[in-house]
Amino acid sequence: MPIYKIEAPNDGRTRAPWDLTENILQSSPKIVDWEGVALGLKDGARVFDGITAGELLDFFDAAALYLASTESGSLEKYASLGISFLIPFLRRTNLERLLRISLKGNPACMDTFVRLEDLGKMVMARPRGLIVHWLAGNVPALGAVSLVQGILTKNANAVKLPQENGLFLPSFFNRIARFEHQTKRGRVVSGKDLAAAVIFLFCEKDDVESQRRMSLTSDVRVAWGGQEAVENVLRLPKKQDAEDVVFGPKYSLAAIGREALDPAGLDAVALRLAMDASVFEQRGCNSPHAAFVETGGKISPFEFARALASAMEKTLRRIPRQPVSAGEAYAVVSLRNKYALEGEVFASPGTEWTVIYSEEKASLPACGGRLVFVRPISDIGDVIEHIRPGAQTLGLLLDDKRRIPFAEKAAAAGIARITAIGKMSLYDHPWDGLFPMERFVRWVSLE
Repeated sequence: MPIYKIEAPNDGRTRAPWDLTENILQSSPKIVDWEGVALGLKDGARVFDGITAGELLDFFDAAALYLASTESGSLEKYASLGISFLIPFLRRTNLERLLRISLKGNPACMDTFVRLEDLGKMVMARPRGLIVHWLAGNVPALGAVSLVQGILTKNANAVKLPQENGLFLPSFFNRIARFEHQTKRGRVVSGKDLAAAVIFLFCEKDDVESQRRMSLTSDVRVAWGGQEAVENVLRLPKKQDAEDVVFGPKYSLAAIGREALDPAGLDAVALRLAMDASVFEQRGCNSPHAAFVETGGKISPFEFARALASAMEKTLRRIPRQPVSAGEAYAVVSLRNKYALEGEVFASPGTEWTVIYSEEKASLPACGGRLVFVRPISDIGDVIEHIRPGAQTLGLLLDDKRRIPFAEKAAAAGIARITAIGKMSLYDHPWDGLFPMERFVRWVSLE
């Protein structure tokens, strides 16, 4: 079976759905000599030798402003796939912070040797070579997050696209490839030049031989997706010194203390949680599927569920839903029917959103489709028993006195990230307990 090189269609021909259909694949170039292509990508990455880390940060910052302007064309068709999240991600203030955290506090070490006083020597960070990103189709915007970090660390990047939403990233990156920015020292950084070190690929998921060849040329393997998809990548043979960065299946939840809710702030908290549950259609690992609300406060958990339902409807008007599949609609309707007898169901007339209030003690299913469970708890510590392997983000609203002790217990239980409600859907560092760009470089010391 072939490896296809996926080239972005002209924006005028790119329409939702963004799937890689059979006719697109058949009209795409087929790669026979993948090993030669991989060497060519590394050759293309030499363009980074003359570009400083600061200039790359400036380029992406200017590109973000360009993308947000009408000059780049309408972004409306990208709205449901996370474009509103990607533009602030590309701003210099964000990327420089992530790069600084990942690279021992000094992004300039990507350009030259810098002194680390604690080591008593100089160090320089060099790109590892070729990063192959295996992407999942559930949240295509995360593919851009992965790719941009590969570029910032001056690596060559091959992106193995999923069939679902596989056209999103090539189309999005095509806009960046058309952009140019003149730096303060007069150098023109061109998206076209950066694109020489990037290729988008597709092969069938059961095409083990093609993926084996990709794996054996990888200096870093980045795997996004469910358990089966990630394990399939990890089973592939690889170079002895190749680095693996894995973002596997995760789930997220929210916890609210009794003192944190009052009538004046109820609607604002509910709206922030509704946004977290809606921005990626609950398909991201950082999307909350359940909110645990402590009893004994001014606002009961049931009242919060009702407020959340109202907020979900408001959010629907701000972030319209894409058509749902028959399977997703069936799962939502089934849970609505079940909990109509065992709890209280608040829902849209269609299957756009659902809030289920339930007092049962069993683990709650993660359905998706903007369906959020609200469950009362007598003590915030009861949330700890719901943090199982695979827990990623905990949206937390708790007073300062109890916040740190609770967070320490949640960390011990295995949670990867604790953040404010309203920020759950943001991509930040560490992610899944990792600083990815730290893994995308190798360190050279000089004494």
